[in-house]
Amino acid sequence: MTAVLVFACGNDPSPSQPETPNASPEAGPRQDAGGPQTDAQPDHVSPPPSAGIARPQAGGEPTAIALFDHWAYITVGPRMMIWDVTKPSAPSLRGETAPFASILHSVAVEGTFAYVSEATPEGDGQVRVIDVHDPAAPAEVSSFHLGPSTTPEPARGMAIVGKQLFVGGDAAIWVFDLTNPGTPAPVKSIQGGAEHLRLVGNRLYYWRRDITGDLALGALDTTANLANLGQARYLNALGADVADGDLVIVTGDGTRVFDARNPASPGSPLFQSGTQSRTLAARGRTAWVPGWDGLHVLDLSDPKKISDTGPTTMPSEGINDVAISGNALGVVTDRGRLLTVDVSQPRAPVSKAVVDISLCGSCTSVHAAAGNLFIGAGSAGLRTGRVSDLSFLGSAYPGTALDFEQVVVQGNIAYVADWYGGGLRIYDVSDAARPKQLGQLQGGNFHAVAYSNGRVYLGQRTNGGLLAVIDVADPAHPTVLGSVETEGTWDITLRNSLAFVADDGGLKIFDVSNPASIKNVGQYACSYARSVALSGNIAALACTDGFHFVDVLQPSQIVKKSVWAPKWPGSSAAVAALGARMYLGHGGGVTVVDVTDAASPKVLDAWPTSYDVRSLTLSAPDQLIAACAIGGVYRWSLPSK
Repeated sequence: MTAVLVFACGNDPSPSQPETPNASPEAGPRQDAGGPQTDAQPDHVSPPPSAGIARPQAGGEPTAIALFDHWAYITVGPRMMIWDVTKPSAPSLRGETAPFASILHSVAVEGTFAYVSEATPEGDGQVRVIDVHDPAAPAEVSSFHLGPSTTPEPARGMAIVGKQLFVGGDAAIWVFDLTNPGTPAPVKSIQGGAEHLRLVGNRLYYWRRDITGDLALGALDTTANLANLGQARYLNALGADVADGDLVIVTGDGTRVFDARNPASPGSPLFQSGTQSRTLAARGRTAWVPGWDGLHVLDLSDPKKISDTGPTTMPSEGINDVAISGNALGVVTDRGRLLTVDVSQPRAPVSKAVVDISLCGSCTSVHAAAGNLFIGAGSAGLRTGRVSDLSFLGSAYPGTALDFEQVVVQGNIAYVADWYGGGLRIYDVSDAARPKQLGQLQGGNFHAVAYSNGRVYLGQRTNGGLLAVIDVADPAHPTVLGSVETEGTWDITLRNSLAFVADDGGLKIFDVSNPASIKNVGQYACSYARSVALSGNIAALACTDGFHFVDVLQPSQIVKKSVWAPKWPGSSAAVAALGARMYLGHGGGVTVVDVTDAASPKVLDAWPTSYDVRSLTLSAPDQLIAACAIGGVYRWSLPSK
């Protein structure tokens, strides 16, 4: 039998490569152009049945999926969710774990136990063992770390082979005995780390990406005490899978097939195409590649005549992981979606459903208004949810190249800064579940947005810093009133006729009473100020070296009072103020300080998060909400005094 390797290569298709517009930008899943549609339009289940579940955290990026029987086990930010996919056209949420301390990386399931790997920002990691016999109430029963306490390792890819669990770290692959599945026992370690593991025949394949973005893939012989059969390096590779000795590696702009009988020397490609993806699933002599233009199928039955069928139209852009079990294929994306596909006819797949399983996959910024959340979710557009239970409500996904950053809501209108050239986007959010675009001011790489008295203030932080004032009295036709250069605007806070701007050079205060002639009336230097908030005459700045507290009573004579630095260097990113209390968002979560005496701020409390805090908002006025990028959204109740 001839063994074959399948490989796709190139750059990750990020927002730098435009996407095809959605025929209906305000509702339903995006349908990409570029190939024939071979199935009926998939159902879009929205919102998922999670409303009413009390939770202090929700959302995050779906990173991994495992299918076992008729259940889909999905890691979403710091949680694992369990979805019933008995009916692929209508997946339903059955249960979820509490949020763990860090982002989950991968998941493996055997019997009534799920194993999820976790890597902390400090480089430590562990595997959580979860009893899933009752899907509605998954419960952690044990956990274990990789390596000795003196040299901890992050836990990454996993595979179960018989009664053994293999876990990839940065430096080694660790083997655990599952005779007692609730308390795995360490057996041995094998030199060389792994982000993914896959058993094919008698070989355990492993692969990982190095700091250059290249992928190293090798195999261990399970019949010879896990002897290493060698490995090869694949330039610019993003992901891989193996089918009957065939290796499939998927990267940004193509798919290539290699003969992998000798893992150390795969030779020249047997096949290559332009299918774009990050990963794929393979079984037998078939591989399914969820590309950026839909689902492709590779027929590997004859290595000399490999064919690519497709695409089956589905919104698979931003794929993170894919799994197959029986006749079901499951795909999760960084847009926060689960896609289900019927592969009962392997080379004629049928897309069944598109489900929003995450409040936001990349929660860049958050604003609370009228009991609802409005989230700038990067390439996923504008996402909305409920403050009360952090459940998903709806989204606006224009379907073109986009990067939604800050969002602010005034009345029934949301103003969003689109960094990827979309400029200012204006939405009617009177029905928060169905935002409708009213107008747009295109151009510029805008990150910050603020509103006051019929005007929007936009801040550009790249390609030349800028503060622009926009008249939005007619939302359908926003007009520029004036602008001024900055060093790179990250955040804007308004008070009366003054705009307090956090930018690359620190704090700048502008008199914006006359937008046609904006004047700089004060400044304070610090490195890369990313956020600013005001408490009386005290301004808090999130700078590279920590949080600076300065007196701005006289804008022309700003007085430095103190600096408070978190233990995570360079992670200061967000600030919010309520009375004399400042809420400081950084790499470890949120720290609450009292600035009654700004020269000596008093730490009152600390609330951890699974990922860096990127944005903070106060909700009317008894709750604080944080957007934590791939870690989702967190909520805390504030004391009455």
